[in-house]
Order: sequence, then C-alpha cells, then structure tokens
Amino acid sequence: MAGLRSDLTMLEQRVEEEKAAAQDSEQQHRATEILGAEAPEDIRLERAHRALGPPRQDGSPRNVICCFHLFSLREKIMAAARGTPSIQFCGTEVTLFQDLSSLTLDARRALRPVTSALRERRIPYRWGFPFSIHGNSWVTARWPKEIPGLLRTLNLPSIRVRNWILEEVIATRRDPLAPLRGTDTPARRSAPPRRRGGPDGPEE
Repeated sequence: MAGLRSDLTMLEQRVEEEKAAAQDSEQQHRATEILGAEAPEDIRLERAHRALGPPRQDGSPRNVICCFHLFSLREKIMAAARGTPSIQFCGTEVTLFQDLSSLTLDARRALRPVTSALRERRIPYRWGFPFSIHGNSWVTARWPKEIPGLLRTLNLPSIRVRNWILEEVIATRRDPLAPLRGTDTPARRSAPPRRRGGPDGPEE
C-alpha cells in the first residue's frame, strides 16, 4: 500500500506540473497572437481570477481579472490589443480592458451595440470618459442622451442604448453600498497606485 500511495502522489504531482505547463503554454500563445514577435518568452501573472459579484442575469460569465508581474508587459499587450480587430479563444471572441470602476464598465456594456457597429464599419474609436470617437474629426458622447446625435453624425442606424446613468442613480438610492459591492477589485490597497498611461482601452 505504501508503494501505491507513493505512485499516486507522484502521479498527482505530474498532473499538476502538466496543468501548469499547459497554462503557461496557453498564456504564451495568447501573448504571441497579440504581440507577435515582440512577445517575451516568459509571461508571469501575479494572480488571475473571476471578478467578484453575483452571477449575471443574462448567464454570461463574469470578467477574468489578471494582474501582470510586469507593468510594462501589460501596457504592451493593452496597446497591441487596441489595434487587433478580434482575439479568438476556443471559438469565442475575447476583449481586453483595464480594471475600471463598476459605473464605467456598465457604461461600456451599455454601449457595446454602438461599438460593435463601429467595428463592423471599420470606424476607429477609443474610450475617453466614458466614450469618444476619432475619425477625420472628433465626435464625442459623454451621456446617454448624446448617443443619438453621435449615430446621426456617423451615418449609423438608430441603436437603442439603455440609460446607464439613470440605472446607477436608481440602484444607489435603493442601496447606497451597491457600487462598492459591484467592484471588480478583489482587495483594498493600502495606498492608491500611481497612474500611468491614458484611460483608453477596449470595452468589455
């Protein structure tokens, strides 16, 4: 029996090693797909986990939060992802975005039909606060009521966009702690991090 237990222990260790190697290989493959020849040989993540919060009403999976060991690598990946039309993983389109406040993330979810229409027509855009478009000239929209005018300016069909500001106000009145419960950050920081780079990034 002692020999059998030893064999089982060695088998478990081997399985864990193979799983870790497969995860490292997958991370490397994804980075190479985004960065190309500039992808480093070793990609280290401090942690990776699902975002906190209750299950979504539509049944879609929650976001995955990844903390890179190197800030510079994260910036390279985010910058390259902005210029990548589509990132595929197991037949599913994946988008990368920064760890932002729940209100900003909700705004980007509400505007997803708009940004999808922009991508289909190859109209370049980038996120401002919370939304801006750049083509031959600037077209911006900061509030839900400004979206119809933005669509008309860009000759896009009418798209129904929910009022994420009003929803946030109603939710906060019902439960003042709701914004705190919806945060994707798993733990509080002892001090605020230094801001580097701009606010741009793909939507969820």
